[in-house]
Amino acid sequence: MAVYSELLAFKQEILRQASARAAVMIPAARREVERTDLIALRTEAARLERRADFWHRRLTESRGE
Repeated sequence: MAVYSELLAFKQEILRQASARAAVMIPAARREVERTDLIALRTEAARLERRADFWHRRLTESRGE
């Protein structure tokens, strides 16, 4: 679980930095980043969050909680 937490925090930090950088780009560049890179980063962060949730549930079930 710690691995997913760390990876998710990493992706979220990259996403924050990329979003901040995109906000000051010229409109054409910002649109390109928003349509490609930010979508990919959000998708990857969501995937990591789902995996962390899955393993948290498995751990809880294995403990009989």
